[in-house]
Amino acid sequence: MFVENICKIPFLLPALTTVPVLPIVLHLFGRTVFAEANPAVAAYVWLYERLIPPVYRGLHFVALSDSTARDLERRGVRASGMDVIPPGLDFDRYQARNGVAKSHVPLLVYVGRLKRYKRIDIVLRAFARVRRELPAARLAIIGKGDDRPRLEALTHSLGLSPAVSFEGFVSEDEKIGWLRRAHVVVYPSPKEGWGISTTEAAACGTPVLASDSEGLRDAVSHGVSGLLVPHEDVDRWARQMVDLLTNDQLRDQLSVGSLSWVRRFDWDAGAPRLQQIIETIAAGTGRERGDR
Repeated sequence: MFVENICKIPFLLPALTTVPVLPIVLHLFGRTVFAEANPAVAAYVWLYERLIPPVYRGLHFVALSDSTARDLERRGVRASGMDVIPPGLDFDRYQARNGVAKSHVPLLVYVGRLKRYKRIDIVLRAFARVRRELPAARLAIIGKGDDRPRLEALTHSLGLSPAVSFEGFVSEDEKIGWLRRAHVVVYPSPKEGWGISTTEAAACGTPVLASDSEGLRDAVSHGVSGLLVPHEDVDRWARQMVDLLTNDQLRDQLSVGSLSWVRRFDWDAGAPRLQQIIETIAAGTGRERGDR
């Protein structure tokens, strides 16, 4: 059998083989691709994703989140079954450590790729307002991507260069260190399959401030592991940043909640479910090519 990892552009394997296929859908762009690529490329990706319902009709799907499962249903996917299996974490590595001090200054951290569609500019614009109230606050942007020059230019134009650091790609251990030292981890994307750094932050006991958008509302439990805010509302982003950075009681409450919330994302729970699905389909109970 084939296990096809669908992340934005599908391979359309069911049209090419009679062997059983299990599509595992991590993330679909939808219209957000037009915020990332030029119109020609964006239209290509958007149209290609529209081939998923007819080509994969009748197959069993695995989705990374409830949001992704609902996205597939809205697109007209008629699946024989739909399982949601969220990503797990290595809790031997991702954990809160006693003795690891938070930053001595109010610290916000973003961890992820630097892509235009992820809208890191929202965080920068909100952070400019935060600095008016908290001039000691700092923002660290962890990750690499082709949107970095634009974001650096925006940082400079907002007068934030002394308070914002672009750390680039870092090792896993360095990333965990940033997640532990941060007071708040921010994630402003308009659409995700999940947003793994939000659960990594939760495992380190650090609250998350994220967009109330597909995928992120699955990964972040509002009021438990963090707070969700309207995606493009810069004023709300700024107010919540200030609140989280100054309200120790709220931050401690979310830190405790995040450590409890994140325990459900354990590979030992998800892996056996996925193994059972794979074995069932490999045994021949999945849809055959001739059944279409």
